[in-house]
Amino acid sequence: MAFAKPKYGSDFTYIKEYKVPQPDLKKGENTSVLEFRIIPPIKSFEQAGKWAVYDALHYGYCGTHPRDNSKKVVRPFVCPEQKDYNTKLITHVCKECNQIRLRKETLAAAIAKAEQLKKTPEEIRKLVSPLADWVKFHNRDAKWKINIKLPTNEFGVLKLSHTTKKLLDVEINAVMTNRHIDPIDGDQGVWFRITRVATGDRPNDVRDSVSIVMVQKNVQVDGQMMTVEVLKDAKLTEADFEQAMQKCADLPTYSPRISDDQIDMLVKSSGDPEEVDKIWGISHSTEESQEFVDDDPLPDFSKQETATVAQTAPITQDTTATTTIAPQSTTFNLGGIEFATPQKESEKPKETPVPDIMNMNTKEMTDEEFLKAFKVS
Repeated sequence: MAFAKPKYGSDFTYIKEYKVPQPDLKKGENTSVLEFRIIPPIKSFEQAGKWAVYDALHYGYCGTHPRDNSKKVVRPFVCPEQKDYNTKLITHVCKECNQIRLRKETLAAAIAKAEQLKKTPEEIRKLVSPLADWVKFHNRDAKWKINIKLPTNEFGVLKLSHTTKKLLDVEINAVMTNRHIDPIDGDQGVWFRITRVATGDRPNDVRDSVSIVMVQKNVQVDGQMMTVEVLKDAKLTEADFEQAMQKCADLPTYSPRISDDQIDMLVKSSGDPEEVDKIWGISHSTEESQEFVDDDPLPDFSKQETATVAQTAPITQDTTATTTIAPQSTTFNLGGIEFATPQKESEKPKETPVPDIMNMNTKEMTDEEFLKAFKVS
């Protein structure tokens, strides 16, 4: 038998992720464009013929950076919740989803009660900020993942919302019906263009459209030169195949998955990075020590997709960049479950302690009980 020759140095390959870019309103941009070529089924999807996968990732838990304890790495995981869309009943429970739903309800009830008591927006923000921060930090991001090639000859995974993926499916069917070619096949194929148009001033105020990419070509017709539009050449080469196998994802196993028991332990944990890593079974002595670039530290789910390119390597977050005081944790209790919400010292109320809002049934409180609990008048 023959042994393979080892490689030395930082020869790691990380899969790049791409999103539809946002129009830069500050620069006066109204539209943005992304062009791509879908990679045919590869790796585990080769036999099944599948080229896209849909899943939802839970964010909200961080581990410790393997080389720098002052930094954290995001530990997202696939949501295991399953639902019967005919009956609308949940057939497989996700403990993290249950926790998010419960805390969103608590937050809404607290805000409603505060508004009923004629509290100002600033007073309401101060009252509910610990819980609001937790809800924003813990969220569920559902996307389609598709292996793609860019015009710059880069390869990676495109993440699309379900709405935009449906528009892509419509265009794929139109190509097959009207042009009688396979839009993804390696020997044929087409280039797609997603155009995003801003419809308002907020990040979510956008509208996507999908089309195929055409180019102009000079042809001779009856002895005269004419310019016509033709499909942009999308044939993939053997070199493209090798690049795709190296730089594209094995989609069925691309997103990190943990067991129901591990999710239950995370929900019941303090949220401390070291505890999170133990639940994940991560040992920093064996974790890759490659230096990682923080392209997109924590997703902001109040916004649409951004133009940033992230890596599948752990994402770093510098916890000392903007303050000289290390972040502290305020412990809350909800239904007997302890967890911690990171808070900077400068953001804590100075005069009164943070109320234990997460262990309160604010909907059932009397006005007097509410005021007493939040120490406001």
